[in-house]
Amino acid sequence: MSRTVDWSGPRPKGFGSRFVSTHDPDLVETRSGGGCLSIFGLPFLLAGLFVLQTPLRIIPVENFEAIPWFVYIVFGGTFTAVGAVLVFGRTGMTLDRRNGLIIRWHGLLVPMKRTEHSLGDVRRVTLTKDSGDSDSPDTYPVRLEGDLVKPVAVCSPTDYHEARRAAKEIAAFLSLPLEDSSSGVKVLREPDKLYESFRDRARRMKEDTSRLPDPPFQLKTIIRETGDGLILEIPVQTSGLSRLLHLVAAALFVGFGLYFFLPFTRLPAPPAIRYALMGVFLVVFILGPLWSVVGKVFPASRNRTVVTVTPAFLRVRERTGRKVKLTEIPSDELQELEMPTMKNMLDTIKLPGGLPRQELPNTGVPRLSDGRPVPDSVLWLIKRAGSRGITACGDNASVRFGAGLPEEEMSYLHAMIRKTLIGGQW
Repeated sequence: MSRTVDWSGPRPKGFGSRFVSTHDPDLVETRSGGGCLSIFGLPFLLAGLFVLQTPLRIIPVENFEAIPWFVYIVFGGTFTAVGAVLVFGRTGMTLDRRNGLIIRWHGLLVPMKRTEHSLGDVRRVTLTKDSGDSDSPDTYPVRLEGDLVKPVAVCSPTDYHEARRAAKEIAAFLSLPLEDSSSGVKVLREPDKLYESFRDRARRMKEDTSRLPDPPFQLKTIIRETGDGLILEIPVQTSGLSRLLHLVAAALFVGFGLYFFLPFTRLPAPPAIRYALMGVFLVVFILGPLWSVVGKVFPASRNRTVVTVTPAFLRVRERTGRKVKLTEIPSDELQELEMPTMKNMLDTIKLPGGLPRQELPNTGVPRLSDGRPVPDSVLWLIKRAGSRGITACGDNASVRFGAGLPEEEMSYLHAMIRKTLIGGQW
């Protein structure tokens, strides 16, 4: 079980840690292995040991000669090796601030091999997002990066808040800036401003909130001003591209379903049985998937997001069908309020070769990182997908809302929310 490190600087109350205490203010260590992995690997280890005993006749097995002895050795050795690594394998990292070293080690129960990197080459701590797929969740890698060295991975939690806490702990410990691009917008925080709220940062930098961008010609959001803030009613959006993809997938699914469904009408069985099978197939394989697609293509009119903004808090109430999710972040805990734009999305496109981005003057033409204009097909896809919405983050809660709305409308709402939180007068 991890314990809190004895930091030299102040830390928020109740702040969790994934690092192990070393009782040395200049050392921080993280370890992995054991626990659930050991439980998962134990059956592999026991099965491998059982198979390895078979050719030695320690455990009698019928028809032993039917399988060559080396097959037992290969399969048993493989299962034993995999099980031993899962049960006894340990990895870890030590950040040595006194000697300026990053030490990575791995072994079986105890460190057996170690690799050292220089802390002097590290310039920043980074937090990014790696999107998963249908079989794996999103992860949030935390890395130590420099200008001329290969990034050093520290951890990659599946929980955003855990990753955020870990990144801040490392940045505070090493007195390095934290570069967070997990929301789609690159945000840089200096070591002494890691826990500064969004409102305090805006006031310190004297941001001008007196002017708002021009509102779009046709707003989809219902805006109501209250005595101390705003209430925004945002309808759930489904982009045209998303609807098209869902409709194509539904058409293909129904086509295959009907192709396999037609033979049921000619089954050599009593009518009652034939009709029962036809009904089950129709409901499970055709009507059920179609109903789920209809809900995504034509969302219910009651599905909407209500955002309440005051100088004291930001509250987001999301309703999808019968599900209602409520997220509230106090203003003094809200640290990020970002809205990724099309330019931010284009900046995240990485070209082969990993060439650095060319800083060119803004001519109004969207460009890739190497300076070439963005292909029209890519621009078409991005515009059809709509805005990625506004992301509000704190150490204990985060929420994204407004995805799918036009970027012009989200920019207008973003400016209104910023003005209200910072304390501007309407």
